[in-house]
Amino acid sequence: MKKIKQINASKLAFKVLLLEILITNLSCIAFAETNTFPISTNENTSTTLSIDKVKEIAAFSLVDLSTIPELSEWGNASVEPDITFYDLDGNVTAYAFNVMKDNQYDGYIIASATKDKYPILEFSKGKLPNKISAITKKSKNEVANYANKNKLNVGKSVPIYEGATFYYMTYDLQENKNMGKKKVIVDLVTSEIISKDAISEDAENVFFTSKDKIETIESDEIEEAWSDLESQMTEKAGKSEMESSKENGFSIQATGTLKTISGVPYYLANVRGCAPAAAAMVLGYWDTHGYPNLPSGNTLINELARAMWTNDGQSHPDMIDESIEKVCKKHGYKNFYGVFDTSLSKSEVTSEIDANRPFVLSMYDGGVGSGNSNRYGDHAVTCMGYKKMGSRVYVYIHDGWDTKIHYITFGNWDDVVATRVRT
Repeated sequence: MKKIKQINASKLAFKVLLLEILITNLSCIAFAETNTFPISTNENTSTTLSIDKVKEIAAFSLVDLSTIPELSEWGNASVEPDITFYDLDGNVTAYAFNVMKDNQYDGYIIASATKDKYPILEFSKGKLPNKISAITKKSKNEVANYANKNKLNVGKSVPIYEGATFYYMTYDLQENKNMGKKKVIVDLVTSEIISKDAISEDAENVFFTSKDKIETIESDEIEEAWSDLESQMTEKAGKSEMESSKENGFSIQATGTLKTISGVPYYLANVRGCAPAAAAMVLGYWDTHGYPNLPSGNTLINELARAMWTNDGQSHPDMIDESIEKVCKKHGYKNFYGVFDTSLSKSEVTSEIDANRPFVLSMYDGGVGSGNSNRYGDHAVTCMGYKKMGSRVYVYIHDGWDTKIHYITFGNWDDVVATRVRT
């Protein structure tokens, strides 16, 4: 058994109980670029881009995004500006655009307003929480009730975007005698006021920061994404002279690499937990690829759960590799060993899949995967494919929640470990 690094295993204990669905009316398809926050104070990267410039970027990306099967019609769609998002200090962070197909709404794209985050942050076939009336009405009612209780008047609101699936609204609250302005923040996903008390407008008293939740990304990856995008746009501009009269404005050659491993079974996490199920799907693949003595189904899941000391659906990720080795040895295969990796990279994902080796991916505070409306949270899944488009990598998975293939953007989690299998 090879251990690459040690981590705080208690942080990544996974539960069999699925997360409650927080946004029942959100898209059946949601994707997100890696959640990021400003990591550089360099003036060249933190300068706010104009909405017209970012619209060009969103429009240019439509054909690229249309290589995803569920978004195939976006190649001939257009974008229209919708919402400008801010951070808690009042700085513009992102712009949301409606994707229009035949003059009908077909989804949205959220693009960064600065170069210290990925160009395209999020895209979906559904609606933003800001546009779902049931969600916004409930949030407004929460603020109104809070204001009435504290004898305050509700003023203007500002949409806040702190990364994929983290949507908030700040409301100005004014005392009846026009003395002192305060703010309150509402989580649009849960329709809850984040703080029990109103928040002073003084920046030092703003308690909330989602940097505790969101993983920052190395600046070189972000710079690479912007460099790739700008090179493509410059090349297209030279050929078409930026045909600005067109609604879409751009047309690029859709490129990308898709690779999936066939023969990976679907097992459900509600049997004993997500980690045993994910490991069982990996071994289920090897069972039909030269190792027929391995059990299958619930028998295999239960053996793995016992080997990794799963308790009430909770498992420690650093026990997954050991459990795989124990179960394989029990059935006569002493050549299996697990590789526990806490520094998973995009290239490792693609190399494993290219070599036809599915592996367990254990997420902490994972984001939304395709076909789902709720976040993965703390969850182990089986990686069995990828799609690479430029600098973006989408990880294809069996998530243990159903019997479908899903995918999630690489890095759309707060932390991650991988358990790879070698024979």
